[in-house]
Amino acid sequence: MNGSRRISIRISDELSDEHAVAVGVAAIRDAAAQVGWEVAPTDTSKAAMAIDVRLRDGAVVSPVVPATLPSVAEQSCSVRTTGHPPVTRLEAGGVLGAAYALAWLADGLRTGRDMPPADEERVPLFERRIVHGGVPRVKTDEPPYVDVERSRELIPDWALMLDQAILSAATEIIVGGTQDIVPWDDPVYGPRSEACRELFQEYIEMAHARHIRVYSSDDEFTYLPEWFERTGATLSTDDPKLWEAMKSKYRALLPLMPTLDGVQTRVGEANPRDGIQAWDVIHTGEDRSIQGNYRRFINAMHDVVVGEFDRQYVHRTWVVNTWEQSCVPDLYKDTFTDEVPTRNLLLSIKSTCGDQWEWQPLNPTFGLTPHATCVQVETSRGQDYFSGPPDFSAEFSQSSFEWGLEHGAIGALLGAWKPRGDLRNALDYATARLAWDPYQPVKSIVADWAASAVGIEVSERVADLLLDLDDIYRDGFHVRGQAYNTWEPLLHVRKGWVCKGNQYLDGGKGQHRFLRDHYLLAKPELESALQTMSVHVDRYDSWLESYRGWMSELPEPEAGRWLELVLERGQASLHLNLAYVRAFLRYFDYEDHDDAERRERARAALAALGEEVSGFRDRTWEQASDYILNSFANLQGIDELLRFAARGLEDRDALTQAMRDAPDDEAGLAMLADARDADIALLEASGTDAVVVARWTGLVDGRDVLDIDFASEDHSIEHCLGDFVRESACEFPGGSLPPGERRIAVRHVQGHERGYAYALEQPSDSNGKVLRLLLEDLVPGYGSYEVEMLMLPDER
Repeated sequence: MNGSRRISIRISDELSDEHAVAVGVAAIRDAAAQVGWEVAPTDTSKAAMAIDVRLRDGAVVSPVVPATLPSVAEQSCSVRTTGHPPVTRLEAGGVLGAAYALAWLADGLRTGRDMPPADEERVPLFERRIVHGGVPRVKTDEPPYVDVERSRELIPDWALMLDQAILSAATEIIVGGTQDIVPWDDPVYGPRSEACRELFQEYIEMAHARHIRVYSSDDEFTYLPEWFERTGATLSTDDPKLWEAMKSKYRALLPLMPTLDGVQTRVGEANPRDGIQAWDVIHTGEDRSIQGNYRRFINAMHDVVVGEFDRQYVHRTWVVNTWEQSCVPDLYKDTFTDEVPTRNLLLSIKSTCGDQWEWQPLNPTFGLTPHATCVQVETSRGQDYFSGPPDFSAEFSQSSFEWGLEHGAIGALLGAWKPRGDLRNALDYATARLAWDPYQPVKSIVADWAASAVGIEVSERVADLLLDLDDIYRDGFHVRGQAYNTWEPLLHVRKGWVCKGNQYLDGGKGQHRFLRDHYLLAKPELESALQTMSVHVDRYDSWLESYRGWMSELPEPEAGRWLELVLERGQASLHLNLAYVRAFLRYFDYEDHDDAERRERARAALAALGEEVSGFRDRTWEQASDYILNSFANLQGIDELLRFAARGLEDRDALTQAMRDAPDDEAGLAMLADARDADIALLEASGTDAVVVARWTGLVDGRDVLDIDFASEDHSIEHCLGDFVRESACEFPGGSLPPGERRIAVRHVQGHERGYAYALEQPSDSNGKVLRLLLEDLVPGYGSYEVEMLMLPDER
């Protein structure tokens, strides 16, 4: 732009009081301030650029009617620039069209795109674009368990979330926590749900003021045990009362929230939380097809949400496997037959066939039935979930959106974009842009983000770097052979380096078997697999070195320091992982052949791994903005390899025999069951004389070790396998333990008998009064645990 550094904005009267339009204007003000410009509301005399916003002829401001959706015309806008100084006229088909166009201009100003913009007709290719959000609230320990007034102090956070939906050009927002607002007839959950509904209703009003539609979301079937008992239903899909019980929750909820636009659910994985139980209505073990159960569920939800209350119903088809309706075309068609209505129903389909994008085929279930579908992209697997090095799946997201669009999808589900430096946000920004038009050049989109987040001088180069991270992550972190597995191509890494079997019971046998399987899968291409990984790790190193050089060229080099920290952390994870993979592949190659050359190669690889582990453990990491990167403190899998491999290098045959003699998984579980039964027998023999000295509650998925510290009356958790413990809490009603060694018996509280709780070590003076407790959970998904620890009478 030439002339003064001033932009004027003029809003027509019919749009001047609209919140969504105000969000767009505020975005332009923020962007202008970021690049050293100013915004003068209406004075065009000294402006280098003027923006004139109005409705196109015949368009009107349509009020938000609950459960109705904005048309494509309402979301569209024509952009025309004429005159000198230039005036850019935005003629919108509705409030959202004007708001989205203003946000688009703000983004162009921030990222250095040409201003004023070229003439354009802005029409979204997906008519629905949906983001996730939430209603932040302050919890309390007393009824109603939510502090409504203090929660209202978070209203600026609510507004920011909704404004970000406008910046992302979203039409709808999905808010988790339907079970928090269902009107439970319960002394605890009843008051809590009433308070949550009050807050949720205010959130909906704020969203509707911005023309954003709102859905509540949760997995089904969830229930309070006491409530479920009163319904007279049983946990059987053959029981009509089960479906009526499920419907009754929504019959009670929806009249109390007349402005709630609809509901989203998912089934196939049960996740209890906050004392609310969950039952998987699809995989019931009854003599009924999964497809039949699925249809019954969908139809029951549709009957009440759409049929009785005329709301929108969104259903996620995703489930934790690759052999059901989520991605098998024949099963999908056999599930969503003409028995399933289409009105107000949107099926949200994950674009991948697994739980991440690496090595995954695109989902083939789009466009197979007349039901409307929405593309749900996977953007965060490598960012904040299960792995250390950053990846960047923008190109995969683009393919996903194009695939869905060209196979009949009408919607896109994405992350809300926030104008800040953060790699998760970078992917959200890319998906927001692509959800409007998937055919835009993806490098231009990433360069636009980089211009704002790091610096326009290096934006093109940073875009090249980021777009190469997906190849590096896929080929430099995964083990060729195992990666061909469809569901989980990265089995050896999940919130740390996985340790299989049960190292506390089997002497490393499970991990030995697990890594040997990896070796056998990679064996036909062992050398090329290692070579591929090495090449990509070297490429990452080169990018990081280049990035440091680019930053030194910037006027403000610290602007990109946060990304350098992320890349440094990723480098350490890549190098440790490569050293680990090389070590176990070389070790098992030696174990197979036992010749001197292979032994020395294995010894050298294991020594290098030991040095890499020491350096990794000694490293301290600065926080890189608010980019969530897995701490990778859990190195148990690597430690177990180093232990058994050291024994094997000294005497391969002795280790082989030891692994053969060690208890297998079945024997290990028998040990846990025997210990549980022994504690139950001791407690029964002691009658009422055993005293509860500690009680722990939490949600468990996998394996964890609890250290129950009676001296400090506190606890800590060492995570071993699966997902991290949630909602962990420990109380000590018995106070401190007497001196000496104590015999503590462990039992599950009735109703929470899932899995095992096994005392690995009893408390004593020598260990600081710590009870070391192994939690072993074998069922997929989270289980609700409540474990009591009792001191036996002869120990008091």
